[in-house]
Amino acid sequence: MKFSLLNRVFRAYMRSIHNGLFYRSVEIVGRENLPLDSEGLIVVANHQNALGDPLLLENCFENHPVTIFAMGAALNAPVFGSFLRWLGLLPAYRMRTDGEESLSKNAAVFDEAGERLLGGHYVAIFPEATNQTKRWLGEFSEGYLRMAFETAEATGFSKDIRILPAAIHYSNWFAMQSDVMIRFGEPISLQPYYEKYMTKPRTVRRNVNSKVREAVQEMMLDVRDEENYKAIDYILCRERRNKSIPLSERLQREKRIVAKCETLASENPVLFAEKCRDILEIKQFTKGNGFRDWLFDVKVQRSKILYLWILALLTLPIFLFSMVPNWLVYLAPIPLVKKVGKIGEKFELFASGIRYLVSAMVTMPVLWIGTMLLEGFLLSWWLAVSHLLLQPFLLLYAWRYMQNFRRLVGATHYLHLQRSAEMCEMQRKRKTIIEYIYG
Repeated sequence: MKFSLLNRVFRAYMRSIHNGLFYRSVEIVGRENLPLDSEGLIVVANHQNALGDPLLLENCFENHPVTIFAMGAALNAPVFGSFLRWLGLLPAYRMRTDGEESLSKNAAVFDEAGERLLGGHYVAIFPEATNQTKRWLGEFSEGYLRMAFETAEATGFSKDIRILPAAIHYSNWFAMQSDVMIRFGEPISLQPYYEKYMTKPRTVRRNVNSKVREAVQEMMLDVRDEENYKAIDYILCRERRNKSIPLSERLQREKRIVAKCETLASENPVLFAEKCRDILEIKQFTKGNGFRDWLFDVKVQRSKILYLWILALLTLPIFLFSMVPNWLVYLAPIPLVKKVGKIGEKFELFASGIRYLVSAMVTMPVLWIGTMLLEGFLLSWWLAVSHLLLQPFLLLYAWRYMQNFRRLVGATHYLHLQRSAEMCEMQRKRKTIIEYIYG
Protein backbone atom coordinates (compact mmCIF):
# COMPACT_ATOMS: atom_id res chain seq x y z
CA MET A 1 0.00 0.00 0.00
CA LYS A 2 1.49 3.34 -1.08
CA PHE A 3 0.37 6.63 0.37
CA SER A 4 -0.61 9.47 -1.94
CA LEU A 5 0.99 12.91 -1.79
CA LEU A 6 -2.14 14.29 -0.11
CA ASN A 7 -1.95 11.52 2.49
CA ARG A 8 1.72 12.27 3.21
CA VAL A 9 1.07 16.03 3.50
CA PHE A 10 -1.83 15.38 5.88
CA ARG A 11 0.33 13.08 8.01
CA ALA A 12 3.08 15.71 8.18
CA TYR A 13 0.55 18.31 9.36
CA MET A 14 -0.91 15.96 12.00
CA ARG A 15 2.60 15.05 13.16
CA SER A 16 3.54 18.71 13.61
CA ILE A 17 0.44 19.31 15.78
CA HIS A 18 0.95 16.09 17.74
CA ASN A 19 4.69 16.39 18.39
CA GLY A 20 5.08 20.16 18.44
CA LEU A 21 1.87 21.48 19.99
CA PHE A 22 -0.29 18.87 21.70
CA TYR A 23 2.58 17.27 23.63
CA ARG A 24 5.34 19.18 25.39
CA SER A 25 7.83 16.49 24.41
CA VAL A 26 7.73 13.21 22.49
CA GLU A 27 10.72 11.13 23.54
CA ILE A 28 11.78 8.16 21.43
CA VAL A 29 14.24 5.81 23.15
CA GLY A 30 15.94 2.91 21.39
CA ARG A 31 15.49 4.22 17.86
CA GLU A 32 18.72 2.37 17.00
CA ASN A 33 16.77 -0.88 17.49
CA LEU A 34 14.70 -0.13 14.39
CA PRO A 35 16.24 -2.38 11.71
CA LEU A 36 17.63 -0.64 8.64
CA ASP A 37 15.70 -3.19 6.59
CA SER A 38 12.10 -2.51 7.61
CA GLU A 39 10.66 -5.48 5.73
CA GLY A 40 8.91 -7.91 8.05
CA LEU A 41 8.81 -5.78 11.23
CA ILE A 42 5.90 -6.03 13.68
CA VAL A 43 5.80 -3.46 16.50
CA VAL A 44 4.13 -4.83 19.64
CA ALA A 45 3.29 -2.29 22.36
CA ASN A 46 1.40 -1.94 25.61
CA HIS A 47 -1.94 -0.15 25.39
CA GLN A 48 -2.72 2.48 28.03
CA ASN A 49 -4.24 5.48 26.29
CA ALA A 50 -6.97 4.45 23.84
CA LEU A 51 -6.52 6.71 20.78
CA GLY A 52 -3.33 8.21 22.17
CA ASP A 53 -1.25 5.07 21.60
CA PRO A 54 -1.98 4.55 17.89
CA LEU A 55 -1.67 8.30 17.29
CA LEU A 56 1.77 8.20 18.89
CA LEU A 57 2.85 5.32 16.64
CA GLU A 58 1.45 7.11 13.59
CA ASN A 59 3.52 10.17 14.41
CA CYS A 60 6.80 8.81 15.77
CA PHE A 61 8.00 7.03 12.61
CA GLU A 62 8.15 10.26 10.61
CA ASN A 63 7.72 9.39 6.90
CA HIS A 64 7.97 5.62 7.25
CA PRO A 65 4.64 3.90 6.48
CA VAL A 66 3.07 2.11 9.44
CA THR A 67 -0.06 -0.01 9.50
CA ILE A 68 -1.88 -0.08 12.84
CA PHE A 69 -4.65 -2.40 13.93
CA ALA A 70 -7.66 -0.64 15.44
CA MET A 71 -11.05 -1.65 16.83
CA GLY A 72 -13.17 -3.17 14.08
CA ALA A 73 -16.29 -1.17 14.99
CA ALA A 74 -14.40 2.11 14.56
CA LEU A 75 -13.23 1.25 11.03
CA ASN A 76 -16.72 0.16 10.01
CA ALA A 77 -18.25 3.52 10.94
CA PRO A 78 -19.67 5.25 7.80
CA VAL A 79 -17.43 8.35 7.63
CA PHE A 80 -14.84 8.05 10.38
CA GLY A 81 -14.10 4.46 9.38
CA SER A 82 -13.37 5.46 5.78
CA PHE A 83 -11.03 8.15 7.03
CA LEU A 84 -9.15 5.66 9.24
CA ARG A 85 -8.78 3.23 6.35
CA TRP A 86 -7.46 6.08 4.19
CA LEU A 87 -4.80 6.60 6.87
CA GLY A 88 -3.85 2.94 6.48
CA LEU A 89 -5.39 1.45 9.62
CA LEU A 90 -6.76 -2.09 9.58
CA PRO A 91 -9.63 -3.50 11.68
CA ALA A 92 -9.05 -6.09 14.39
CA TYR A 93 -12.26 -7.96 15.19
CA ARG A 94 -12.76 -9.19 18.74
CA MET A 95 -15.55 -11.19 20.31
CA ARG A 96 -16.00 -8.77 23.21
CA THR A 97 -16.65 -5.72 21.04
CA ASP A 98 -17.61 -7.04 17.59
CA GLY A 99 -19.34 -10.37 18.27
CA GLU A 100 -18.32 -13.95 17.55
CA GLU A 101 -19.58 -13.87 13.96
CA SER A 102 -17.10 -11.12 13.07
CA LEU A 103 -14.01 -13.14 14.05
CA SER A 104 -13.91 -14.89 10.69
CA LYS A 105 -13.10 -11.53 9.06
CA ASN A 106 -9.69 -11.47 10.75
CA ALA A 107 -8.24 -14.00 8.29
CA ALA A 108 -8.59 -11.61 5.33
CA VAL A 109 -7.35 -8.68 7.43
CA PHE A 110 -4.26 -10.62 8.52
CA ASP A 111 -3.56 -11.52 4.89
CA GLU A 112 -3.61 -7.84 3.95
CA ALA A 113 -1.40 -6.98 6.93
CA GLY A 114 1.03 -9.69 5.81
CA GLU A 115 1.22 -8.17 2.33
CA ARG A 116 1.97 -4.75 3.81
CA LEU A 117 4.49 -6.33 6.17
CA LEU A 118 6.44 -7.78 3.25
CA GLY A 119 6.01 -4.53 1.33
CA GLY A 120 8.05 -2.52 3.84
CA HIS A 121 5.37 -1.29 6.24
CA TYR A 122 5.84 -1.46 9.97
CA VAL A 123 2.80 -3.30 11.29
CA ALA A 124 1.87 -2.20 14.82
CA ILE A 125 -0.49 -3.98 17.17
CA PHE A 126 -1.59 -3.88 20.80
CA PRO A 127 -1.98 -7.53 21.90
CA GLU A 128 -3.81 -6.63 25.12
CA ALA A 129 -6.79 -6.08 22.78
CA THR A 130 -8.09 -3.23 24.95
CA ASN A 131 -6.53 -0.23 26.64
CA GLN A 132 -5.78 -0.61 30.33
CA THR A 133 -7.23 1.86 32.82
CA LYS A 134 -4.20 1.68 35.07
CA ARG A 135 -0.43 1.57 34.63
CA TRP A 136 -0.05 -2.17 34.33
CA LEU A 137 0.25 -4.76 31.58
CA GLY A 138 -2.61 -7.05 30.60
CA GLU A 139 -2.41 -10.48 29.01
CA PHE A 140 -1.35 -10.78 25.36
CA SER A 141 -3.44 -12.52 22.73
CA GLU A 142 -1.47 -14.50 20.12
CA GLY A 143 -3.18 -13.19 17.00
CA TYR A 144 -0.17 -11.12 15.93
CA LEU A 145 2.05 -14.22 16.05
CA ARG A 146 -0.44 -16.22 14.01
CA MET A 147 -0.26 -13.49 11.38
CA ALA A 148 3.54 -13.32 11.61
CA PHE A 149 4.16 -17.05 11.17
CA GLU A 150 1.51 -17.41 8.45
CA THR A 151 3.15 -14.56 6.54
CA ALA A 152 6.52 -16.27 6.87
CA GLU A 153 4.96 -19.56 5.78
CA ALA A 154 3.51 -17.90 2.68
CA THR A 155 7.06 -17.04 1.61
CA GLY A 156 8.26 -20.59 2.21
CA PHE A 157 9.88 -19.36 5.46
CA SER A 158 12.43 -17.46 3.38
CA LYS A 159 11.70 -14.08 5.04
CA ASP A 160 12.80 -13.23 8.56
CA ILE A 161 9.81 -11.77 10.38
CA ARG A 162 10.85 -9.79 13.46
CA ILE A 163 8.92 -8.62 16.51
CA LEU A 164 9.90 -5.24 17.95
CA PRO A 165 8.76 -4.87 21.60
CA ALA A 166 7.77 -1.31 22.53
CA ALA A 167 6.68 0.36 25.76
CA ILE A 168 4.64 3.59 25.89
CA HIS A 169 4.59 5.84 28.95
CA TYR A 170 2.76 9.14 29.63
CA SER A 171 3.35 11.76 32.28
CA ASN A 172 -0.39 12.45 32.09
CA TRP A 173 -3.00 10.57 30.07
CA PHE A 174 -5.37 13.51 29.71
CA ALA A 175 -3.59 16.88 29.76
CA MET A 176 -2.34 18.84 26.79
CA GLN A 177 1.40 19.69 26.93
CA SER A 178 2.20 16.57 28.92
CA ASP A 179 5.12 14.30 28.03
CA VAL A 180 5.03 10.96 26.24
CA MET A 181 7.76 8.40 25.67
CA ILE A 182 8.09 5.27 23.59
CA ARG A 183 10.97 2.85 24.12
CA PHE A 184 11.88 0.25 21.51
CA GLY A 185 13.53 -2.94 22.71
CA GLU A 186 15.70 -5.32 20.77
CA PRO A 187 13.99 -7.04 17.81
CA ILE A 188 13.09 -10.69 18.29
CA SER A 189 13.70 -12.73 15.16
CA LEU A 190 11.19 -15.50 14.44
CA GLN A 191 13.57 -17.29 12.10
CA PRO A 192 15.04 -19.56 14.83
CA TYR A 193 11.50 -20.78 15.57
CA TYR A 194 10.49 -21.68 12.00
CA GLU A 195 11.53 -25.33 12.11
CA LYS A 196 9.77 -26.10 15.38
CA TYR A 197 6.71 -24.10 14.28
CA MET A 198 6.12 -26.56 11.42
CA THR A 199 5.36 -29.34 13.91
CA LYS A 200 4.24 -27.50 17.07
CA PRO A 201 2.74 -24.12 16.06
CA ARG A 202 0.74 -23.52 19.25
CA THR A 203 3.69 -24.26 21.53
CA VAL A 204 5.93 -21.91 19.55
CA ARG A 205 3.37 -19.10 19.52
CA ARG A 206 2.84 -19.46 23.27
CA ASN A 207 6.59 -19.39 24.01
CA VAL A 208 7.32 -16.43 21.73
CA ASN A 209 4.30 -14.54 23.07
CA SER A 210 5.61 -14.97 26.60
CA LYS A 211 9.05 -13.71 25.55
CA VAL A 212 7.60 -10.64 23.81
CA ARG A 213 5.35 -9.81 26.77
CA GLU A 214 8.29 -10.05 29.19
CA ALA A 215 10.30 -7.69 26.99
CA VAL A 216 7.48 -5.09 26.98
CA GLN A 217 6.89 -5.50 30.72
CA GLU A 218 10.56 -4.92 31.48
CA MET A 219 10.53 -1.54 29.72
CA MET A 220 7.27 -0.12 31.12
CA LEU A 221 5.71 0.79 34.45
CA ASP A 222 3.78 -2.23 35.67
CA VAL A 223 2.11 -1.68 39.06
CA ARG A 224 0.75 -5.06 40.13
CA ASP A 225 -0.59 -4.13 43.57
CA GLU A 226 -4.26 -3.65 42.69
CA GLU A 227 -5.39 -3.16 46.28
CA ASN A 228 -3.03 -0.24 46.90
CA TYR A 229 -2.77 0.99 43.32
CA LYS A 230 -4.36 4.42 43.89
CA ALA A 231 -2.03 5.22 46.78
CA ILE A 232 1.09 4.08 44.90
CA ASP A 233 0.07 6.04 41.80
CA TYR A 234 -0.42 9.18 43.89
CA ILE A 235 3.13 8.87 45.20
CA LEU A 236 4.43 8.33 41.64
CA CYS A 237 2.89 11.66 40.55
CA ARG A 238 5.65 13.30 42.56
CA GLU A 239 8.17 11.97 40.02
CA ARG A 240 6.06 12.55 36.89
CA ARG A 241 5.74 16.28 37.45
CA ASN A 242 9.53 16.81 37.49
CA LYS A 243 9.81 18.28 33.99
CA SER A 244 13.48 19.17 34.38
CA ILE A 245 14.52 15.62 33.42
CA PRO A 246 13.45 13.44 30.46
CA LEU A 247 10.38 11.27 30.92
CA SER A 248 12.49 8.15 30.34
CA GLU A 249 14.51 9.00 33.45
CA ARG A 250 11.36 9.77 35.43
CA LEU A 251 10.05 6.35 34.39
CA GLN A 252 13.13 4.63 35.85
CA ARG A 253 12.59 6.51 39.11
CA GLU A 254 8.95 5.43 39.16
CA LYS A 255 9.95 1.82 38.61
CA ARG A 256 12.39 1.98 41.53
CA ILE A 257 9.64 3.38 43.78
CA VAL A 258 7.25 0.62 42.71
CA ALA A 259 9.93 -1.96 43.49
CA LYS A 260 10.47 -0.35 46.91
CA CYS A 261 6.72 -0.44 47.58
CA GLU A 262 6.62 -4.12 46.67
CA THR A 263 9.44 -4.78 49.13
CA LEU A 264 7.78 -2.78 51.91
CA ALA A 265 4.46 -4.53 51.31
CA SER A 266 6.08 -7.96 51.52
CA GLU A 267 8.08 -7.10 54.67
CA ASN A 268 5.21 -5.59 56.65
CA PRO A 269 1.85 -5.66 54.82
CA VAL A 270 -0.05 -4.19 57.79
CA LEU A 271 2.22 -1.14 58.06
CA PHE A 272 2.28 -0.64 54.29
CA ALA A 273 -1.54 -0.76 54.12
CA GLU A 274 -1.69 1.81 56.93
CA LYS A 275 0.65 4.15 55.03
CA CYS A 276 -1.43 3.72 51.88
CA ARG A 277 -4.54 4.77 53.79
CA ASP A 278 -2.67 7.87 54.95
CA ILE A 279 -1.68 8.62 51.34
CA LEU A 280 -5.29 8.42 50.21
CA GLU A 281 -6.31 10.67 53.10
CA ILE A 282 -3.77 13.27 51.92
CA LYS A 283 -5.03 12.89 48.35
CA GLN A 284 -8.62 13.52 49.47
CA PHE A 285 -7.55 16.50 51.56
CA THR A 286 -5.67 18.20 48.71
CA LYS A 287 -8.44 17.51 46.21
CA GLY A 288 -11.16 18.71 48.58
CA ASN A 289 -9.31 21.96 49.23
CA GLY A 290 -8.50 22.69 45.60
CA PHE A 291 -4.71 22.42 45.54
CA ARG A 292 -2.10 19.94 44.33
CA ASP A 293 0.37 17.82 46.26
CA TRP A 294 3.43 19.64 44.84
CA LEU A 295 2.72 22.61 47.12
CA PHE A 296 3.92 20.53 50.07
CA ASP A 297 7.41 20.52 48.51
CA VAL A 298 7.77 24.29 48.03
CA LYS A 299 7.84 27.27 50.35
CA VAL A 300 4.66 29.26 49.74
CA GLN A 301 5.21 32.96 50.59
CA ARG A 302 2.50 35.60 50.82
CA SER A 303 4.67 38.16 49.01
CA LYS A 304 5.19 35.81 46.07
CA ILE A 305 1.49 34.92 45.88
CA LEU A 306 0.61 38.63 45.84
CA TYR A 307 3.19 39.26 43.11
CA LEU A 308 1.77 36.43 41.00
CA TRP A 309 -1.79 37.75 41.37
CA ILE A 310 -0.65 41.21 40.21
CA LEU A 311 1.21 39.63 37.28
CA ALA A 312 -1.87 37.58 36.34
CA LEU A 313 -4.03 40.73 36.30
CA LEU A 314 -1.47 42.70 34.27
CA THR A 315 -1.18 39.95 31.63
CA LEU A 316 -4.94 39.33 31.49
CA PRO A 317 -5.36 41.45 28.28
CA ILE A 318 -2.73 39.33 26.50
CA PHE A 319 -4.57 36.19 27.63
CA LEU A 320 -7.90 37.53 26.35
CA PHE A 321 -6.32 38.37 22.99
CA SER A 322 -4.73 34.90 22.78
CA MET A 323 -8.16 33.32 23.28
CA VAL A 324 -9.42 34.76 19.95
CA PRO A 325 -10.62 32.36 18.55
CA ASN A 326 -8.84 29.72 20.65
CA TRP A 327 -11.53 29.58 23.32
CA LEU A 328 -13.55 27.50 20.85
CA VAL A 329 -10.56 25.22 20.25
CA TYR A 330 -10.59 24.43 23.98
CA LEU A 331 -14.37 24.11 24.35
CA ALA A 332 -15.38 22.29 21.15
CA PRO A 333 -14.20 18.75 22.14
CA ILE A 334 -15.71 18.87 25.66
CA PRO A 335 -19.27 17.64 24.82
CA LEU A 336 -17.90 14.65 22.89
CA VAL A 337 -15.36 13.87 25.63
CA LYS A 338 -18.13 13.89 28.26
CA LYS A 339 -20.41 11.75 26.12
CA VAL A 340 -17.74 9.12 25.52
CA GLY A 341 -16.61 9.21 29.16
CA LYS A 342 -20.09 8.31 30.37
CA ILE A 343 -19.90 4.97 28.56
CA GLY A 344 -17.43 3.52 31.06
CA GLU A 345 -14.03 3.80 32.72
CA LYS A 346 -12.07 2.45 29.74
CA PHE A 347 -13.67 5.03 27.45
CA GLU A 348 -12.51 7.93 29.64
CA LEU A 349 -9.06 7.36 28.13
CA PHE A 350 -10.37 8.46 24.72
CA ALA A 351 -10.35 12.05 26.03
CA SER A 352 -6.88 13.13 24.90
CA GLY A 353 -7.23 11.50 21.49
CA ILE A 354 -10.61 13.16 20.91
CA ARG A 355 -9.22 16.57 21.89
CA TYR A 356 -6.27 16.14 19.56
CA LEU A 357 -8.30 14.91 16.57
CA VAL A 358 -11.12 17.47 16.92
CA SER A 359 -8.63 20.31 17.35
CA ALA A 360 -6.14 19.30 14.65
CA MET A 361 -8.72 18.25 12.05
CA VAL A 362 -11.58 20.69 12.65
CA THR A 363 -11.39 23.61 15.04
CA MET A 364 -7.81 24.82 14.54
CA PRO A 365 -7.79 24.87 10.71
CA VAL A 366 -11.38 26.17 10.44
CA LEU A 367 -11.16 28.82 13.15
CA TRP A 368 -7.62 29.98 12.41
CA ILE A 369 -8.15 30.28 8.66
CA GLY A 370 -11.63 31.75 9.18
CA THR A 371 -10.22 34.40 11.51
CA MET A 372 -7.49 35.22 8.99
CA LEU A 373 -10.03 35.69 6.19
CA LEU A 374 -12.27 37.87 8.36
CA GLU A 375 -9.38 40.05 9.53
CA GLY A 376 -8.01 40.22 5.98
CA PHE A 377 -11.25 41.61 4.55
CA LEU A 378 -12.03 43.90 7.49
CA LEU A 379 -8.57 45.07 8.56
CA SER A 380 -5.30 44.19 6.83
CA TRP A 381 -3.98 41.06 5.14
CA TRP A 382 -0.57 41.59 6.69
CA LEU A 383 -2.19 41.70 10.11
CA ALA A 384 -4.35 38.70 9.27
CA VAL A 385 -1.46 36.51 8.08
CA SER A 386 0.68 37.57 11.05
CA HIS A 387 -2.13 36.62 13.43
CA LEU A 388 -2.47 33.23 11.69
CA LEU A 389 1.25 32.49 12.10
CA LEU A 390 1.05 33.46 15.77
CA GLN A 391 -1.97 31.26 16.54
CA PRO A 392 -0.01 28.15 17.70
CA PHE A 393 2.04 30.29 20.09
CA LEU A 394 -1.06 32.13 21.31
CA LEU A 395 -2.79 28.80 21.90
CA LEU A 396 0.11 27.64 24.06
CA TYR A 397 0.22 30.96 25.90
CA ALA A 398 -3.49 30.79 26.69
CA TRP A 399 -3.18 27.20 27.89
CA ARG A 400 -0.22 28.02 30.15
CA TYR A 401 -1.97 31.09 31.52
CA MET A 402 -4.98 28.96 32.49
CA GLN A 403 -2.75 26.31 34.06
CA ASN A 404 -0.77 28.90 36.01
CA PHE A 405 -3.99 30.58 37.11
CA ARG A 406 -5.31 27.27 38.49
CA ARG A 407 -2.02 26.73 40.32
CA LEU A 408 -2.20 30.25 41.73
CA VAL A 409 -5.73 29.69 43.03
CA GLY A 410 -4.59 26.39 44.57
CA ALA A 411 -1.54 28.01 46.16
CA THR A 412 -3.79 30.72 47.63
CA HIS A 413 -6.03 28.04 49.19
CA TYR A 414 -2.94 26.27 50.50
CA LEU A 415 -1.62 29.48 52.04
CA HIS A 416 -4.98 30.13 53.69
CA LEU A 417 -4.92 26.67 55.31
CA GLN A 418 -1.18 26.58 56.01
CA ARG A 419 -1.39 27.00 59.79
CA SER A 420 -4.58 25.04 60.39
CA ALA A 421 -4.43 21.94 62.60
CA GLU A 422 -5.60 19.70 59.76
CA MET A 423 -2.93 21.03 57.40
CA CYS A 424 -0.22 20.47 60.00
CA GLU A 425 -1.41 16.89 60.45
CA MET A 426 -1.36 16.28 56.69
CA GLN A 427 2.15 17.72 56.44
CA ARG A 428 3.32 15.46 59.28
CA LYS A 429 1.82 12.36 57.70
CA ARG A 430 3.24 13.20 54.30
CA LYS A 431 6.73 13.74 55.70
CA THR A 432 6.52 10.36 57.44
CA ILE A 433 5.38 8.67 54.21
CA ILE A 434 8.18 10.24 52.14
CA GLU A 435 10.76 9.04 54.69
CA TYR A 436 9.15 5.59 54.74
CA ILE A 437 9.19 5.12 50.96
CA TYR A 438 12.27 7.11 49.95
CA GLY A 439 14.38 6.45 53.04
